[in-house]
Amino acid sequence: MNILKINKRLTITSSLLLFSVVSFSQNKFTIKGQLSPEINGKKVLLSYKNNGVSVEDSTKAEMGKFTFKGLIGDPAYARISVDPPAITTMQNVKSLDVRDFFIDAGEILITGSAGAKTAVIKGGKTQADYQRRFELYKPVQARVDSLNTLIAGYKEKGDNKAMDAARLEMNAEFAKTGKIDSNFIKDNPNSFLSLDIWRTKHRGTLRSNFEPEFKRFSPEVRNTFAGREIQAKFDLAKKLAPGQPAPEFKLKDTAGKEISLSSLRGKNVFVCFYTPDFMNYDAFTFNLGRINRALKDKNTVMITVYYSYADRPDSYWMETIKRSNFNWINLSDIGGVNNAGSVSPTAKAYGLTYYTLPNALLIGEDGKILASQLKLNDTGLGQELAQLIK
Repeated sequence: MNILKINKRLTITSSLLLFSVVSFSQNKFTIKGQLSPEINGKKVLLSYKNNGVSVEDSTKAEMGKFTFKGLIGDPAYARISVDPPAITTMQNVKSLDVRDFFIDAGEILITGSAGAKTAVIKGGKTQADYQRRFELYKPVQARVDSLNTLIAGYKEKGDNKAMDAARLEMNAEFAKTGKIDSNFIKDNPNSFLSLDIWRTKHRGTLRSNFEPEFKRFSPEVRNTFAGREIQAKFDLAKKLAPGQPAPEFKLKDTAGKEISLSSLRGKNVFVCFYTPDFMNYDAFTFNLGRINRALKDKNTVMITVYYSYADRPDSYWMETIKRSNFNWINLSDIGGVNNAGSVSPTAKAYGLTYYTLPNALLIGEDGKILASQLKLNDTGLGQELAQLIK
């Protein structure tokens, strides 16, 4: 079990893509590999993201040598794979010859006497920082590996008490990684890796009270594509803060009739943007029903706006409404978000992506936002919102 991989996602996909990739400078990089001659003729696959855009490149090794050339904006978290299988499964994952690293502009060297997994990778500042972080994780990794061996033995013996104790210790080891990362970020404000760890920690949710943390990064880091993108999210959060006018939207209901937010002026509006594709969806729908009951006598209109992949039929939306018991206004913005981020005017106005759904706001009779960034899993949310309505 690799701790660093648990704490670091391969792809950086929580992007709103508010900036064009081409609007940021692109710099050349070259990756030169020299591994065992035994990989001669085998495919070498390179995968990474260039300012939010997925890139894959491949070549064949010749006597262990291979070369990649390309353009990169921000430093990019990448993976090199030697002779990758067509499909990765639980059965073959341990045998994969892969290595994770960071691509910086300039030359990167991947060298070793065997495959990619044990190679030494030298590149720019971000890769050096990544290696420093890896060294900090080593004691935790060693203990986790030892505990995994112990747990396997306890399981075979049927010693549940010892197994539970070992798992508790493992949880404590995992907790240490958070402290390691917090200290790394604090000590390295001019490192792009620090920013990458920080945004991964917060995933797709960047609440406005996180902005002071972001401001601690150096101007150089904050002016990267990722930094400018994060700042844009904070700016959008300010526009959606209580007291601000709610952005207009016009979407169709189940009968094909277009309904605008402005047409509901004079009523309070609880609007929830959602997709049915997330865990705990049933608990979410149950809580929406609870919120509806709390607000029904408060001159409030309840609206749910459906998001899904564009290739799904409309019937799936209707089935979702029925299954979820959404007996209020149901609107659709199918295709409004995709894996890249916001697509439709409504999604862009409210900063919606698959990583920020579900998302809800309470809008007052005057069209101004009463509450945003709502915790939709809070069973007392309905009563709290009811108290906000005069």
